[in-house]
Amino acid sequence: MTTLTHPSSLEAAAAVAPIDGPVLFPGDDGWDGARQAWNLAVEQRPAAVVFPRSTGDVVAAVRMAEDAGATIVTQGTGHGAATHGPLDGRILVRTTNLRDLRIAGGTCRVGAGALWGEVAVAAGRYGLSGLAGSSTDVGVVGYTLGGGIGWLSRRYGLASNAVRRIEMVTADGHVRLIDDRHDPDLFWALRGGGGGLGIVTALEFDLFPVASVYAGTLAWDAIHAPVVLAAFREWTATLPEEATSIVRFLNLPPIPEVPEPLRGTRMMTLGAAVIGGAEHGARLVDPMRRIAPLAGDTFAMMPAADLRHLHGDPDGPTPGLAHHTLLAGLPDAALDALVGVAGVDTPAPLISVEVRHLGGALATPPANAGALSHISAPYVLNAVGAAGTAEQAAASSQRLTETVDAVARWSTGSYLNFAERAVDVDAALGTGTAKRLAAIRARIDPGGRFAMRSTVVPDRASR
Repeated sequence: MTTLTHPSSLEAAAAVAPIDGPVLFPGDDGWDGARQAWNLAVEQRPAAVVFPRSTGDVVAAVRMAEDAGATIVTQGTGHGAATHGPLDGRILVRTTNLRDLRIAGGTCRVGAGALWGEVAVAAGRYGLSGLAGSSTDVGVVGYTLGGGIGWLSRRYGLASNAVRRIEMVTADGHVRLIDDRHDPDLFWALRGGGGGLGIVTALEFDLFPVASVYAGTLAWDAIHAPVVLAAFREWTATLPEEATSIVRFLNLPPIPEVPEPLRGTRMMTLGAAVIGGAEHGARLVDPMRRIAPLAGDTFAMMPAADLRHLHGDPDGPTPGLAHHTLLAGLPDAALDALVGVAGVDTPAPLISVEVRHLGGALATPPANAGALSHISAPYVLNAVGAAGTAEQAAASSQRLTETVDAVARWSTGSYLNFAERAVDVDAALGTGTAKRLAAIRARIDPGGRFAMRSTVVPDRASR
């Protein structure tokens, strides 16, 4: 399947396609907004952008692509757009308008355009929570089917393994309802397999009985980084699975969104959420309160729905670059390497260099797990740099490479939801899983109608 489409053939196919939602081409009013991903650092140049308003529109868009000989890329928000590249000649299907949300009997059904912030608020009214990540405006479908790790994951596991049913349109233009009884192989592949199998139009998943949590952030001056990191390693070694935490080097830019006393400062922070009451949560967090003089402490009981704000992710489109790696552990040499590349004395700091504690339920494959059954690594490093200008992006890209390279000796691979650079999907999921996925993809999309994320690992010069 070619990714290059002759514009006239695509426009001719669009002219007769029964699509109610907008179909935009370069030069149309609203084109630049339509093609733009959430990550403003990603330049996308598709041949057309389709905004379906219904599952029927999605079917028509797939058939339009077949008539035009075009490849399809699907996006909800475009948080992870970087791994698909510039989209030259491809049809971009934006599922933004598919926003249905229904909660019943401890499960949630959403359309492909639903955001996690919407689910958190709706589920919270019933004293329930989904397995959301750290961002309020990330799409439910992309995040969940990519694996999904968040504040409740050490207790309840990957979000993809909480999925009960998937509605999708496949390359033959048919609508399928998929679960563990209806095409179980495809159900397995969709949950963590890297995508590129069709257009998911709706998702049904379990909610969990978590109405409130003990959560917040501890902050220290960045000069205490060595002490904080060493304490975090010892602390997480004994944490029960109801506690999830993230330690990070945080460099706060001098912008109005940051409170004035903190603008331009360099901090170490610990964000954590504990399922259970205030007394239990405080008892778990207290050892970290005593390791060095605190610059801030926001821990308190809060509605679980408010966890969507705990990490402080931007609420709207933002230019940025990121890089990550899973870590086998945090020996002294790894901690020294992190301080050396991200600590208070390093020039041109990144916005954030964080280490998330995994383990718990994330490390144990449940019955009937998806293609990403579990994550055996106990930690994941994720770093973020600014990319507001070309110069800023180039500097951040170099620093991101240096940061991940500094801990390469302890790297155990990639987690696809965090991948914003080209990644070897086969290596990330394992040889056996990759072979099974390839067989399923050949059956479901034999002509390669749907684009996969890039699987070419770039060399150092191109990074």
